Amino acid sequence: MCFLVLAVMLGKHAEATGYQEKIPFLMDTGNPYKGHVVDVHKFLTTSFQDIYPVHAGRLTFSTDTDDCALEAADLIAWTVRRKLVGRFDHGFEPLVDLLAEQHMEQQLEDEVMNKIATAIHHRKKTGNWPPQGE
Repeated sequence: MCFLVLAVMLGKHAEATGYQEKIPFLMDTGNPYKGHVVDVHKFLTTSFQDIYPVHAGRLTFSTDTDDCALEAADLIAWTVRRKLVGRFDHGFEPLVDLLAEQHMEQQLEDEVMNKIATAIHHRKKTGNWPPQGE
């Protein structure tokens, strides 16, 4: 679900800024939900693109040892979680500045969330993603 919402948010940002290229995804191979991500990516690049333009590009997996961008992403994700609970202490206070620029937080409209929920319910009920156009 998190990967799906991320893709929708990136698609919204792409649409708002006029970005028309495909957005590639790089994920950590150590992700315990790798199979879920692969499954959702397949849905994004087939059926869901017709429902909502997310500009989903290719999906690759690597390790943070092989690709330092993954280590940076871990730091940003940890910082966002700390921001949500309001705790930056024990020397981590400067991390707040990571989110000062170029950090996007966007609400998703109920209509978009309903489309996502409907697609996920269909997948859970039938074992398949909804056909294109549904």
